Amino acid sequence: MKKLISLFLSIIMLFQLGAEVFAVYNEDCARIYNVDECTVTYTVQNEWDSYRQIQMSITNNSDETLRNWALKFDGVGEITNIWNAEVCKNDGEFIALRNCGYNYEIIPDGTVEFGFQIRGDGLKLPESVSFCNKIVNSTDSSEICFNVQNNWD
Repeated sequence: MKKLISLFLSIIMLFQLGAEVFAVYNEDCARIYNVDECTVTYTVQNEWDSYRQIQMSITNNSDETLRNWALKFDGVGEITNIWNAEVCKNDGEFIALRNCGYNYEIIPDGTVEFGFQIRGDGLKLPESVSFCNKIVNSTDSSEICFNVQNNWD
């Protein structure tokens, strides 16, 4: 009889662990935005206490390479850690992020991925996302001068 009760309790414990492992996340955890000729994906990968770990991606759907990209979206939290992007502004109303230099180009059909941790109360998915890329011709307002330092023959 003890073995039967022990087996029964083991089965119950097994199903209880399985139920926790396969618990469903009740809130939306991802959203896709179609902005200009890009697809921007915002995904909540983890959530704990007042923190979220966010993974974002930008896919270039155009025929031209996009350069010097930046994103702006509504957000109430404070970014505490970021990778593969830089924070331009994080003032509690909106968040502006830009490329890191090494990932400033997005080729046609290419994707750039980056992520961050955000802390705050009432965190939710952004309602809208704005995309910006701009090329500035640096020679338009520049003057280049050369001075000969050494001369061999």
